[in-house]
Amino acid sequence: MGRPCLIPNFSAYSEVGASYLDARLALHLVPRTELVSLASPSFHYDYKDRMAHERQGKELPEKVCVARYASASASSPVRLTLAPPPVPAWLVADLPARLHQRLRLSARASLAFASACPARA
Repeated sequence: MGRPCLIPNFSAYSEVGASYLDARLALHLVPRTELVSLASPSFHYDYKDRMAHERQGKELPEKVCVARYASASASSPVRLTLAPPPVPAWLVADLPARLHQRLRLSARASLAFASACPARA
């Protein structure tokens, strides 16, 4: 059913808007994203459009799609998600020494795992 507060098929426009703002502000956080029109037999079409294509050889109607262009300098999402969150100093000060040591060891293990996973190209 989906969420009634969201406008159907609006996420593509949001992604393109975020990409445009990112380019204008020169933040380089969002990959370049554009709206393109594509037609493919693998897309979902109404019955009448599908039959007109198969029986009469008519062109399939184009659909608005999102094209994301990844750059060579883009950081891997694996490195971003595997980094341990920082532990606030006020929380660490109140912890017993044994638990504090356990937190430090788990943070080191997470960082070692993240550095052992190569970035996907």
